[in-house]
Amino acid sequence: MTKKHLIHFVAFSAITATSCQAALTWRGTNNTFFQESNWQENSGGAPAAGTVDPNTNISASTAPDNLILFDNSLGGTSSNGVGGNVDLGVGNSLQIGGALLLKTTATFGLRGSTAIAGSTANVYLLGAASANFQFGREIDFILSGASTLTLRGGNDSLPNSSTVDLLDLFGSQVVFTAEDVAAFTSEHLSKFSVNGAPAVIGTNLSVVSNGGSGSIVTAIPEPSSTALIGLAGLALMLRRRK
Repeated sequence: MTKKHLIHFVAFSAITATSCQAALTWRGTNNTFFQESNWQENSGGAPAAGTVDPNTNISASTAPDNLILFDNSLGGTSSNGVGGNVDLGVGNSLQIGGALLLKTTATFGLRGSTAIAGSTANVYLLGAASANFQFGREIDFILSGASTLTLRGGNDSLPNSSTVDLLDLFGSQVVFTAEDVAAFTSEHLSKFSVNGAPAVIGTNLSVVSNGGSGSIVTAIPEPSSTALIGLAGLALMLRRRK
């Protein structure tokens, strides 16, 4: 396990263990991301006006873990998306889960911060989550649980040192709708890792055309991982036969 993978694993474990104690938790049902009444601070009440606005750093209380949790059974944003860039703010992380969709409209994307250039934010996609943005700027994406990240931009949709780490070897994917295999390879390959290891096409990473002008990126399981899955399935079959 590489150092980077270890850091991501520890952070991922900490987030899943403390998800009920998020600094800011989505509680909305009307699909409006930029509406404070749809959110709840860790103290139990709705955040103050101006806490969650488009093109403005999210200024939620940082206690206890700087986590913005977009993951519960009440519903995500509509398939039409929300207008305005989502800016996480300095020090905040975002977890999207529960098979929810977070999408921005038109040319809007997800950004680490409007205040400090180079201040990357961690964004975790898990539990069959879907995220759909024009771009992800100053973001470290970590995907697991058969999640999908869609990036619509055709001119470097992962700018400003953004990265993607695929932790899920059997289902998570990144879809570039306007950048083909050649564009991905030249612009984004160096930004990708698989379980913390540098991505190598044909070794631990698969990149194929989406049938149009885009590309689809997935991890390639290690032979040992595939064998373990097969043995687990065989064991389950034998158990059912008893």
